[in-house]
Amino acid sequence: MRKPSLKPSAFAADEGDVRATILGWIGVLWGGAIVASGVLDRTESPDATHAIGELMALAFGALILAAGARALIRRYR
Repeated sequence: MRKPSLKPSAFAADEGDVRATILGWIGVLWGGAIVASGVLDRTESPDATHAIGELMALAFGALILAAGARALIRRYR
């Protein structure tokens, strides 16, 4: 009987590890971009409603950044 020509990989990552890595990097990049755009944008908001909306967007970006970083830290730990 013939042996299969393909060798098994030395590191076999399961689907959950790959998904966590990809989503972690997406969270870090996307959240970092939201936070950076909020910090670097120095235009004044026309009124209080826009200022609160920008603050909530900045908080959401920080939350995404933290979740992505947590996923990557748990993955490579």
